[in-house]
This record gives sequence, structure tokens and C-alpha cells, in this order.
Amino acid sequence: MAETLQSSLPRDVTFVLSVILCEIFLFGSGQLLHVGPLTVRMCFYGGILLYILLNLGYTRVIDREAGILVLAFLALTTCAIVIGFVNGADVADMGVDVKPHLFFLTLPFFIAVIRDDATIQLIARLLRRCGLALAIGYLVVLLLLRNGIIPFTPFYLLTTATGEVLFRGSGGFFIYKGFLYLGIAFFFYATHQGWFSKFAALLILVALVLTLTRGFVLSLALVGIIWSIKKAPLWWTIVLVVFILLTLLVVWPWVSDTLVDRTSSNITRISDIKTVFGGITPLSLFVGHGLGTNIGMRGLRIEPTYLELLQKQGFLGLTLWGSIAGLLIRDLRRAKAVGREDELLPFFLGAMYVYVQTATNPFLTDSMGMSVVFIALAVGRVTAKPVKTLAVPSVYLSPL
Repeated sequence: MAETLQSSLPRDVTFVLSVILCEIFLFGSGQLLHVGPLTVRMCFYGGILLYILLNLGYTRVIDREAGILVLAFLALTTCAIVIGFVNGADVADMGVDVKPHLFFLTLPFFIAVIRDDATIQLIARLLRRCGLALAIGYLVVLLLLRNGIIPFTPFYLLTTATGEVLFRGSGGFFIYKGFLYLGIAFFFYATHQGWFSKFAALLILVALVLTLTRGFVLSLALVGIIWSIKKAPLWWTIVLVVFILLTLLVVWPWVSDTLVDRTSSNITRISDIKTVFGGITPLSLFVGHGLGTNIGMRGLRIEPTYLELLQKQGFLGLTLWGSIAGLLIRDLRRAKAVGREDELLPFFLGAMYVYVQTATNPFLTDSMGMSVVFIALAVGRVTAKPVKTLAVPSVYLSPL
């Protein structure tokens, strides 16, 4: 499709949507940009909720599935808070647990504004360009660090103070929370036509490998295998495998001395599994131990999100996110039936990447991961309908 499609959204809504998404795609968990005591993401979050309320009051219409999911989320969260109170959880600890989950309330916003092909194309472009910018930025900074042009110690102190960056060993390799979007952008370039898109996909892949983060690389590999089996041309799969092998051969002498021992990390994750399953009761298996409760000696939070959900919200908490994954699969099948699978595929793969990555790191239940999943849900609603019968609301309430 041509990239000049006219969106049915007012220009100011399109502009605000673009700004909000670029901030999410580029700035990690949102702690880098502040307006006084608040982060920019908090300000955007408040604006989104205000838009939802005003739009609901003006149109008196809300998407049925989005409404059901939000009500289910509110019911599950309320239940988990009550159970936390019963189990003696501290109110402040409950707030720490609830805060990242509250981004769920933005789901109706994504469903409301992503309603046509022009908006879908806009978001796809933003994801590609932001991901490529992250990859190029990382590779340039890494090169400058390795050559001493950027002093390591001041850079280390400056970036780690933000809470967004973690360093790997002493060789300058680091992981930035926003690098989640490297893997997502990879699928948008890999499924896009043209030699530049394939080159960009490989460049992003190199950057992702050089983060030395097992979760990112393994998640991309697992989702990539599924995509390769389903849709990717054989020649692209062969080129991808050969390039990965050559890249590893070239960079291995460079990174081998910086690899850190991951034994302690593995032991911690095994301990988390034993702690969670060891504390399961018939009741907690269903509804969890409640928000604000500690997970053994590990405190409030652990990295494997599904384990944390099982601990605090039980099977019901896992069911909510499983149901959303089911909706994504349903819409992919519907899009295939009407000949629009290729439009939805990169969004679907990005969402699945978040789901797989969340097995080891907490992305699905924060703004970075939820944004990808909610966008995929909204795009799925559009592409699951034939183009000629797609109904686009004629009225949008401008937030400006």
C-alpha cells in the first residue's frame, strides 16, 4: 500500500499519538525525561486517561472487548489488593506492585485511535525508525567506548544513575531497557520489502547480539523460528543464519573477555521457581497471595513475570494475559482469512516477542510491553476486517 493514505484521525490527534509512541519506543521505562517531579510518561498517561473519559462522555461508546478486558483487569487488581490486605501486605508495597500494571487502563485509547490503514502505517514507520535509531546509537556509543573516545567511568556513573542501563562486564557492553524495541523493530524490517529493510534488520540483529543479553537473543530466535517456518522465504532464512554465524565469529574475540559469569543469575531464577511453587496453596493457586506481599526472601519483585503473576494473582492473573494472547491469535487467523495477514504479522510477532521475553524479564506488565501488545490488538481489529467493509468512526474527540 502507498504510504500517502489519509488518516481519518484529526491531525492534532495523529501528532499527539506520534509523540506519545516515540517517547515509549525510545525512552525505556520512562525515567529519562521529567517535568518537575513527574516523568513525561506519567504526564502522557494522565492525558490518555483524560482523553478516554472525555471521548466516552462525548460518544457514550466504548469498544466492547476493550471494555471487558479493562473491567476484568480492575476486578482482578481489586481482588489482589484485598487478598494482600488480608495477608498483611503494606499499603506502600501494594502501590509499588500496582503502579506498572495501571498502564492497562490505556487499552481503550489504542483501540480508539488505531482504526485505519494510514494510522497502522504510521505506527509501523515509527517502530522501524525508532528501532534503527536505537541500534545505530548503541553501536556508535559502543565503538566510542571501546576506543576510549567516551571515558568509561563518567559514562558508567551517568547512565547507571538513571536506573535504565545495566553494564555487562568491564568491556563497555551495556543493556538499556529500551532495547526491547530492537527485537520488535527487527520483525518490522525483516517482514518489510526492499534491500534497505533487510540491511536494517541485520544491523539491528548485530546490535541486539552485542547487548550480550540472553533473554533478548533467545526470544528473538524463538519467535523468528516460528516466523521463518510460517512465512519467511528460504533464502532469507539461510542468509540470516549465515550472517549470525559470521557475526559471532568476527565479534567473539572482542567480547569473550567481557562475558560475565551467569551462574548466579541461573541459580537465582531456579530459587525463584522453588520459592513460588513451594508456597502454593489450593487457594493461592487460583487467586494468588495478593499484591504487596513478599516473594520469599526476594522481596516484592522478581524478574520472571509469569512466576510473579502466579505468586500474587494466581491462575486468574495468568488467564487475563493468556486471553489477550488468544485474541491476538484469533485476529491473525481472521486477517489471514480476508487476505490481510501480512499487514498484521509484524505487530503480532512483536507482541509474541514481548510475551516470550517476559518469561525472564518484566516487560509484559509495564508500559513498554503493554504498548506493543495493545497496538497489536488494535491493529488486529482493523486487519481482521475486509478493507471494503471496514467501518471507521466519523467522530474523534481531539485532546488539544
